[in-house]
Amino acid sequence: MKKHWFGMVLLLLCALSFCACGGGETAQPGIEDPCTVTYTWYLSTSMEEPHSYSVEIPRGSLAQNISLPGDDAYKLEGWYYGDRKWDFLRPVEKDIVLEANWSRRDYTVSYMIGDYVRAEALFCYGEKAGDPYAENPERFTDTDEWKEMLEKGYTFAGWALDGHLWDFENDIVKKDMVLEALFVPAENG
Repeated sequence: MKKHWFGMVLLLLCALSFCACGGGETAQPGIEDPCTVTYTWYLSTSMEEPHSYSVEIPRGSLAQNISLPGDDAYKLEGWYYGDRKWDFLRPVEKDIVLEANWSRRDYTVSYMIGDYVRAEALFCYGEKAGDPYAENPERFTDTDEWKEMLEKGYTFAGWALDGHLWDFENDIVKKDMVLEALFVPAENG
């Protein structure tokens, strides 16, 4: 019985390696009536020519969903055949070209006072974060934490990331981040 299972597992592994993606554009030995699946993608918006990878698979089998890492600004949204997202459970019946479709990465910016997040917003990589205090000061000034800082003789100086004042005119979002309300001692008048 053990030899039977071992033989079945070996046969299954051979079959899987036969159907797995190989390299190059030449016909793989043993594939009758092959279809070519070509994957194309751009690694950056400055590239003039796309990268491509082609593999031959048996007609009626499934194409492999190849993963691409993207970068801080973009993530792979999916592979498209024409204007439709390719369903990798759909058998390939003819030569196809699949093109990578990228989407912008969204990052969360949290605005914190003391130990509490009082606002959150989504921004794409490279965008300038908005200042929710400038848009709606009462959202913050009505909190107990804000009032406590004023009672202690502090005044609001702005939002800080890792102790550095955030410049809403020039700084851009590059990751998920927490901007903390920065209070400084009020000047004695």
